[in-house]
Amino acid sequence: MDLHEVKSAGLSSSFLEEMTTLKRVSSKRASSWDRTGGNFDALTIYSGDTAVLADIEGPGCIRHIYFTTNHADRFYMRKVILRMYWDNEKTPSVEVPLGDFFGLGFCQPRYFGSLLVTVCPGAGDTGPNAALIGLNSYFPMPFSERALITIENDSEGMFGACWYHIDYEQGTPVPRDSARFHAQWRRENPTKPLDPPNEFNLDGKENYVILEAQGWGNYVGMFLNVDNITGGWYGEGDDMIFIDGDTWPPSFHGTG
Repeated sequence: MDLHEVKSAGLSSSFLEEMTTLKRVSSKRASSWDRTGGNFDALTIYSGDTAVLADIEGPGCIRHIYFTTNHADRFYMRKVILRMYWDNEKTPSVEVPLGDFFGLGFCQPRYFGSLLVTVCPGAGDTGPNAALIGLNSYFPMPFSERALITIENDSEGMFGACWYHIDYEQGTPVPRDSARFHAQWRRENPTKPLDPPNEFNLDGKENYVILEAQGWGNYVGMFLNVDNITGGWYGEGDDMIFIDGDTWPPSFHGTG
């Protein structure tokens, strides 16, 4: 995507122009480098344990998070939990299974590229190294006092190979109106369907709730994965966003 395409898409070109802007910050990285001086640059996390990936004093802003991982459990992407805490909060602003954070529903490798999240092929699609794929997030994540990022192994086996980079800037005060990054994961299993033509959705009360949040913020998107266990068209219905006390109709009413 060149600069003209960026502007045509309605996106700011500042992320390119910033390359020539000098800022009074320190660029740093937290990673899983081998503290012994060897080349096994990965964490080993035993079942039930939680590892601290980064504990950073603010002010600052995380710019890039990278993982590549491997585990004997084929469903480990749902059983390894990523958490992020901003500014000494007691409960995490991010609490999501590792795979779902990077858009990998049902623990299946899926390669895609976007402006903010990219999943790249690694050691191949089959065999024991199928999970060695590159998981990248480019969401800016500012904080004023502290950033704490952890990962928990909630599987029954040892999480024997977790490579990661967390690239961040440190030093410049964060503007007061800078939002904090939040992400959560949820599911309904099975989802309760309506029964057209006998039932109609005219109030949204039976909708599956993707997000319910309070305060001042920006909604930046979601990954939605549907496992159709009945076959045929799964009847996804309409997407609806109710904002600031909307009753009916919502501020955004899509077509599914």
